[in-house]
Amino acid sequence: MHIRRKYSQKYKQEAVQLVRRFDIPLTKIATNMGINLGMFSQFS
Repeated sequence: MHIRRKYSQKYKQEAVQLVRRFDIPLTKIATNMGINLGMFSQFS
């Protein structure tokens, strides 16, 4: 069974800020935060 996660608005904003602020690959940030890469694209 697949469990659907809900991310708070603040969590989404922090994730997007990490990508914009630092020279770290998006895949690494998504993995470290436990976010599916496809879902991450919906945050911005």
